[in-house]
Amino acid sequence: MAKIRLNPDDKDLDFVPRADGTGGKSLDRFMWSGCRANYGVRNGKVAFAMRIERGNLSRVGWGTSSAALALGQCDQSFGYGGTAKKSHNNQFLEYGEKYTSGDVIVALLDAAAGTVGYMKNGKWLGTAWTIPDWLRGVPMFPHVLTKDCDISVFFGDREMHRLPPLPHGYRWISEVADPVPSPWGDTRAEALAQGVEGVKEEETEDASYDDGETLYAAGPDLRGAGPNQKRLIMLVGLPCTGKTYWAKKFIQMHPEMKFQILSTNLIMERKMPNTKHMYEDRFSKLIQEATEMLNQQLRIASRENGNIIWDQTNVYPTARRRKLGDFKGFRKTALVFLPDMETLAEWRVKQFEQTGQRVPDRVVAEMQRAFTLPEVGDEAGFDEVVYAFGNSPAQRRELMRAHKQEADDHFRGVRKRKPNELPEDAPYEKSMKKDDYLKSYGDRQFTASNPYKPDMPYNPGHRALPPPQRQMALVREVQADR
Repeated sequence: MAKIRLNPDDKDLDFVPRADGTGGKSLDRFMWSGCRANYGVRNGKVAFAMRIERGNLSRVGWGTSSAALALGQCDQSFGYGGTAKKSHNNQFLEYGEKYTSGDVIVALLDAAAGTVGYMKNGKWLGTAWTIPDWLRGVPMFPHVLTKDCDISVFFGDREMHRLPPLPHGYRWISEVADPVPSPWGDTRAEALAQGVEGVKEEETEDASYDDGETLYAAGPDLRGAGPNQKRLIMLVGLPCTGKTYWAKKFIQMHPEMKFQILSTNLIMERKMPNTKHMYEDRFSKLIQEATEMLNQQLRIASRENGNIIWDQTNVYPTARRRKLGDFKGFRKTALVFLPDMETLAEWRVKQFEQTGQRVPDRVVAEMQRAFTLPEVGDEAGFDEVVYAFGNSPAQRRELMRAHKQEADDHFRGVRKRKPNELPEDAPYEKSMKKDDYLKSYGDRQFTASNPYKPDMPYNPGHRALPPPQRQMALVREVQADR
């Protein structure tokens, strides 16, 4: 019979599981951190339990293997939190009772009826959610989420005296004869052998795509790529060159590779995801904490087997060498973002107008002056260097000269402002009205393992497909022109 435990390969980097997989906690007291079990179910009436050892900010429930790790914040997971709120698809509604340290919460799934319900200390709280038809028959996995909280989980194979009796017809997940293995981690081979949905392996040659606005003419070599292969993609480029946009789209297109994005902006969004703080408040209060947390995440990532997208500017060669020193045994790709100068100026204005974010000219000029392009086999140890916009060697030299000249002009005080650039007195950050912030926050919000709202219908055998032939032909035409 399968040994069901929390899956160390299906968690946020800042979730710290126990060695035996029977519980865990969040690394940071201000960030939600999630984890799923290594086995799930597709039918029957099944349950598992969570006990709060310390704190009360936690959620428990069920989700698919491709759901965001932030339980209840996408359309493929269903949760119940200690503040007496149930959550699904980022909707939080009153449900049940509050729970705290010492309480035992049982999450019950009736796959046939398509319902999720809960018990608190043996008391039935009622049906919380009805699973939509398009998710019926899709494997559901035990799923927990914590913030400044220690939890223990029980799958029915230990400490039964701590667990309440289940309602008629339900059984603990450890008693299921044929649980569904997770596609992530040690159970992946078993999942492939069973033909579990969403785990079909296909080869993809690259990560190029055209979203109708921005053409990314090149991407990392993805042939034979899959989860837990120790692949590291370091994004290299000045602020506002499309790095984060590419990373979010890449994960949306290739969820089967289970890349995690590491960035200070992501950490700040996770630390303070509420509308009463404007961007400048978040930045000034959290940038130091976010930097420290990023360093902790990187240390953890360097010791694990997961795939990483490192989303920072990374323009300083000495910093690249220092940062990558701990990532032994990883396949390292430098993905360089060099848009033309006119496009870059337009993107800076657009970002400022939409988010209020702006990096000071002096900081940008310092980066431009120090910017050095990475090379295969350099001191940082890159195995591959790819230019996201397909820049030819001549274009690279021209753009780098333009950046160096712009930096020199800035420090000599002779730089002339271009027509579509931001005015000199534009602030680094600006406060946005609360209504505007609330309206735009949903578009910016993302989580570590799933930095987008998963809105693609689940489809048996689904995986992100390579770009259509029309788009690939367009890429070849652009490259031919160059």
